[in-house]
Amino acid sequence: MVHLDKQAEFDEQAVKDHVRQQLAGYKTPKAIHPTDTPLRASNGKADYAAAKKIAEGSRAAA
Repeated sequence: MVHLDKQAEFDEQAVKDHVRQQLAGYKTPKAIHPTDTPLRASNGKADYAAAKKIAEGSRAAA
């Protein structure tokens, strides 16, 4: 998941290329899902349930 600013443009391949320069190839994400919603629960921790819903929705739309 990538949380984007309202003015930001999203280039999935550019993000993958950047990650690939920093990490091993097997750690490069297979898919990146942009979202305009912060994926944090009220306590500040990652909201995995919301992230899963977004990922499943993107997979169903593809």
